[in-house]
Amino acid sequence: MRACWKGELHWLIRTNLYKISDEVVKHIQSKDSSWPKDEWIKRTQGNDWVYYTPGIYTGLREALYTYARFLDLKNGERKGLCQKFEQPWLICNTRFSEDAVQYSKCVGLNLVGWDYPNGKGLRDLMEKKKIYPITMMRKLDRESKEKLALSGLVLISDLIKISIKDLNKITKIPVRKLKTLVAEAKMITYG
Repeated sequence: MRACWKGELHWLIRTNLYKISDEVVKHIQSKDSSWPKDEWIKRTQGNDWVYYTPGIYTGLREALYTYARFLDLKNGERKGLCQKFEQPWLICNTRFSEDAVQYSKCVGLNLVGWDYPNGKGLRDLMEKKKIYPITMMRKLDRESKEKLALSGLVLISDLIKISIKDLNKITKIPVRKLKTLVAEAKMITYG
């Protein structure tokens, strides 16, 4: 699963970045039958777009798509239709294929993946800053995971920072379940 996180590691995709034309926004918001069933984009309460797709690696296709989107945005920038972009980034929590790495080096596409670049991948950053996704939690059931994600709570630290009463109000997850999840979150974070 790939996602843009909020928190200490900021890689946010805002809706206004994509308002090059109404067609682009409609495509991003599309939920019709042409949209792949295993890929989706949701808007969080923080007004961020979160993109999810299953997979164990990110390949050349995703690198090509990302760089093409960057070129579209640069074109929109030249026409005064969107804000300025300095450089393209592809950030995911999977491994990159060799083709994706080679292509990205050629075009200047910055990559951050599970273990790339060496010593500075997501795994390294997460361990260093103690930032862990909620998906690491063994006691987290599918329904609770969806409620947390739709509420913009995707990090274990989110569960620790917010009171159980407020978590219940935000997510509608029962207090009893939240107490179990918060206890596990503290165990993962503090040992």
